[in-house]
Amino acid sequence: MKIQDRNSDGEKSLINAQLNLPYYTNRNNFYANGRVIAIYAKDNSYHDYDYFVLYNCGKIWKRSSYSQMHFMNRGGVIVVFNTTSNKIIYTFDEGKTYYKFPLDNGYKLSYHVTTFGQYGNETLLILGRNQNQSHIIITHVDFKRIFSKHIFKQIERQCERYDYYPWRFTRNGKTCFQGQETVYFEKDLKSMCINNHTESFQINYNCPCYIQDFQWYTIVLF
Repeated sequence: MKIQDRNSDGEKSLINAQLNLPYYTNRNNFYANGRVIAIYAKDNSYHDYDYFVLYNCGKIWKRSSYSQMHFMNRGGVIVVFNTTSNKIIYTFDEGKTYYKFPLDNGYKLSYHVTTFGQYGNETLLILGRNQNQSHIIITHVDFKRIFSKHIFKQIERQCERYDYYPWRFTRNGKTCFQGQETVYFEKDLKSMCINNHTESFQINYNCPCYIQDFQWYTIVLF
């Protein structure tokens, strides 16, 4: 949704609009780092996923051009497999910059991409077959070497507090909602480290409560 003229009467009603979407949370995949959303579409002929990455505290949604995505490092690494070119495409900054590398030329037919492990032990596996399906090809991808503190020792760097930045969620232009202001800490995209936090940490503050923070309904008595 893009507002062309914020001063027009028709567009004023869309300012601070809220989306009410049915959803479920999968902490092992779609939850990722709290800013990656997967929307599942299905009808009689097909079913597919659309992936969105949220920026600017959820005010900007960017749709991914890939229908199959795999998340590692709690969303810090996003990986897709291009079946046409047999290349792995990955990003460390939620889609701002993509990198790619080719797989073995023997990959011709069916493939499967999966992740296993978590935090410092997380890896990516790619399974495929050759042209006549006589061999199974397995590719093991280890991204955690990129997060190494030292070039030669290969000691992975764990994320520290300074690798995160605070942000506040706004409703109707305010950061306070129903007497509480919440400050979330999001990992900096430039920080190359292993995100070992099991949950997104946050700080809550008390703040004034306003009548606009509540939904009001008209009750008609007969």
